[in-house]
Amino acid sequence: MMFPGMAVPGRPAASRPAASALPVGRIDNAAAVLVSRPEWAPPRLETKDFASMDSKSQLMHFCQKKLGSIFKGGDIVYTNNKFPMGFQSIVKLVCLGGQEFAGELKPSATEAEQAAAQQAVESFKAEISALGLDRGVEVTRKRKGGPMEPSVKIKKQKLPPGILGETAVVPPEATAIVQTSKMELNTHCSKIVRRVMEKTDVTYETDDVEGGGYQSKLRLSCLPDSWGSKVFVGEVNVKKGDAEQSVAAVALAAIRTDVSLMSKFAAPPKQKVRPPGMKGKGGGKGKVPPPNANMLQLQASAFMAPQMQARTDAFHKAAFGEATVRRKLRPGHLRQKPPVLTWAEAKGRRQMQKVG
Repeated sequence: MMFPGMAVPGRPAASRPAASALPVGRIDNAAAVLVSRPEWAPPRLETKDFASMDSKSQLMHFCQKKLGSIFKGGDIVYTNNKFPMGFQSIVKLVCLGGQEFAGELKPSATEAEQAAAQQAVESFKAEISALGLDRGVEVTRKRKGGPMEPSVKIKKQKLPPGILGETAVVPPEATAIVQTSKMELNTHCSKIVRRVMEKTDVTYETDDVEGGGYQSKLRLSCLPDSWGSKVFVGEVNVKKGDAEQSVAAVALAAIRTDVSLMSKFAAPPKQKVRPPGMKGKGGGKGKVPPPNANMLQLQASAFMAPQMQARTDAFHKAAFGEATVRRKLRPGHLRQKPPVLTWAEAKGRRQMQKVG
């Protein structure tokens, strides 16, 4: 019986490649060892021509470059509609304030999506050139073979606090760590958009930065106009939670300085529309509400009850005689007992009723 690790007779023992062997003993400088091993080297980047990409890839790289690491999968949404002449696609840029672009009619849905993306790329030509994408895009080069590369976490570069891409100066008190900043930010956003906040409305991204610490970025896609595409940057902090509180404070300070957003925040809530005749909360001052269908039905039943009782009594009187009639008396009245008849008297009464 063979066990794992046993050498097979006549076959050389299996050994690891020389390039993957490590020195025996303690590894003092692990970083130097990882760099010296080519199979564990970090993935290399190559520059790809932006013009050679298809329209959907161009639009995706533009959004990634504009938003940084805050960009996520659901930020670009394609909606395809089928017509007798072909397909038409509409692309919605959720990350850029929900802008929409419609493409031309194409024979297939795939071509229609490319046409819609092309319209969006044409609209952002000036920004694409300003971001330097027309000079090339850095993409990860794919490996053609060999062992899998382990993921190497690269620390991000430290950014100044504020709004990404803008030069506005953030006051020092805005970056102070307040443990209620995230909660206050959610309250402000909820009052501005007049609805309950969803999970995708507020997106935090926290990264390790050079020199130690964490720095968070924030995007509020629920806000109207260009506010939905702005990326806020907080201060570098030792803890991840403090980094998120810092960027929430930066966004909160920026919102409070905008007149348009604060006017929506301070607007009174919409009044609830009540049906006519129903005031509620003392507005009717004790007035009796109009009768409903159930009340009318009860009143009709009370009105028809005596008539129905009279018909029942007449039927019993004609069929069985007056002695069997039972009338409902009011409380306090004594019910009269029917007369007791002998067998002969009852037989004679029945014969008289037959003759009559």
